[in-house]
Amino acid sequence: MSVVLLKTRRTADLGPQRAPPVTNGFAPPVATGFAPLLAPRAAPPAPDPRAPPPSLGPPQIANLGPGYDFLGCAVEGEGDTVFARPRPDLPPGAVEIESMSGENCRRLSRDPRDNCCGIAAAAVLRRLSAAEGGPGVTCGVGLALRKGMPLGSGMGSSAASAAAAAEAVSALFGSPLPRAALVHAGLESEAAVSGWHADNIAPAVLGGFVLVRSTPGPATEDEADGPSDPAGSGALDVLSLPWGGAAGAMRPGGGGGGGGAPDDVFFVLVCPRFEAPTRLMRAAVPRTVPSPAWIANSTQGASLVAGVLAGDARLVGAALSADCIVEPARGPLIPGFAAVKEAALAAGARGCTISGAGPTVVAVVDCPRVGEAVRAAMCDAFGAHGGLGIDRSSVTRLALEGARAEARPARAFPRDEDGDETASGDGGGARGKGGDGGSE
Repeated sequence: MSVVLLKTRRTADLGPQRAPPVTNGFAPPVATGFAPLLAPRAAPPAPDPRAPPPSLGPPQIANLGPGYDFLGCAVEGEGDTVFARPRPDLPPGAVEIESMSGENCRRLSRDPRDNCCGIAAAAVLRRLSAAEGGPGVTCGVGLALRKGMPLGSGMGSSAASAAAAAEAVSALFGSPLPRAALVHAGLESEAAVSGWHADNIAPAVLGGFVLVRSTPGPATEDEADGPSDPAGSGALDVLSLPWGGAAGAMRPGGGGGGGGAPDDVFFVLVCPRFEAPTRLMRAAVPRTVPSPAWIANSTQGASLVAGVLAGDARLVGAALSADCIVEPARGPLIPGFAAVKEAALAAGARGCTISGAGPTVVAVVDCPRVGEAVRAAMCDAFGAHGGLGIDRSSVTRLALEGARAEARPARAFPRDEDGDETASGDGGGARGKGGDGGSE
């Protein structure tokens, strides 16, 4: 077994990340490079006026059935994109969300204290400023958010924004922070939305499959959403799990294997037109469970990890389908879920469960051809048994890399959908702290 142990108390850099160019959807890239914006506090440099590259945060599947709050993975597909640029007119460390566009962006708060990308960006700036013996932040930061993911979908919308913002701000200042620090910065954002759980933000930053061993948090958190740190270490402790467990396959940014995504495990994601706010779905989870159910879920969670390390889609699917605590509590809240799961299994899926807090349902398959048949069956079942249309559906692969900055910048900073490059106000109708309802 090959794993990477990340603890926020460690200061060793985990190494450079691969950053292949990715189409950003705003403008064609141009040639580039831009100067770091860190310097000794006594001699701040002039900020580089050129538009920096955007960063992209991927969708995620949290819980994976029995792995409630401690297992998750990143998948390929349209995520959220964040641009960051220096703002010398703002106080050092200040954040302003200058523009938002894309999926339901008008429902998000423009206040950086109440928006996932703003909270994560501010957390990164604090870490840059507080680094012992390190340089100081010399300016504020302006952000532009492009939402590619639906809100309250169960695919980690808030974590995608937070991860992209953390990566974008770190890259703007020369990427001096280790990946673990970016996970922790994103965790602050997640905590403002739905509690101290890292099973979305860790894969969103690191990529691949992750196992969250402990999650620190404030002592005031309640029993349901409080920190999980049985060892009492006070450190975020995350393991990246390589598919197939091949020695040497690990990279600092991900948990997959070799030079590309595995070709023997795929995920079918079907998101109906139905919103399942994370806080409400978390409230449905029982606070106490009978010992037999706890033992059963523990064995299935261990089986899922074993399946990932063995590269066994059949074992992963069987374990993912066997949650007997969270899925039974949440399933009835998603119209037609039981019939959708039954249809997926009948069409050839290795397993099926709720993705995160839902309403997206995820199935595991071992080839794209079967995946397409499973996708069609799941979509039909949502309509026939849940009375729901489909917002989006796809057959996708494991994302080996998490949030990443593009290698080259866009020609211009993005504008709002209404054409205003900068604006004030909250964008209208934010759904409380964190804006998009939270990941999971």
